[in-house]
Amino acid sequence: MIDKKKADGNIDIGGLGGIFSGLAKLIEVAGNLEKNGEKIFSKTGDLKGLDEKLKGVYGFSVKMGGHGSPIVEKFGNIKETDDGPIIEDVREPLVDVFVEDAQVMILAELPGVEEKEIVVELKEDVLIVSATAKSVPGRKYAKEILLEVPVLAETIEQHYRNGILEIKIGRQLV
Repeated sequence: MIDKKKADGNIDIGGLGGIFSGLAKLIEVAGNLEKNGEKIFSKTGDLKGLDEKLKGVYGFSVKMGGHGSPIVEKFGNIKETDDGPIIEDVREPLVDVFVEDAQVMILAELPGVEEKEIVVELKEDVLIVSATAKSVPGRKYAKEILLEVPVLAETIEQHYRNGILEIKIGRQLV
């Protein structure tokens, strides 16, 4: 039997109890934000910039940051402006940055492009990732990532597989 009821009344599903309790906490935090008048899960409005070739992609990633506070990161090509939401021709990829002891690792989701179509540039503390797919017309990505720690540009390595770009950059130890 996989799920067991623990002495404290919580259900442990094959060791995944921590994930589910974290998710429950996140839902609780989102509910509290919404009760306080902050709508984080819905947005309505007319989209400008639509034509047959341009498609809207929008999503968000919610992560637990330091001190248990949620971090919401948006991705896609739907942007908010003073005149309302618009669709741009360049998508912002979903990116995760992991600062480790000796390096910084960046994972970026770039589905539909080939490795040779990806450009990675490092300008001081800003990593710029961009790509234009030749096989999928209109598929473009671009994102500027502010790095939290000093890095060594000469150590940059990148690997691309199944739509995921992995970049590793050695940290400059201060």
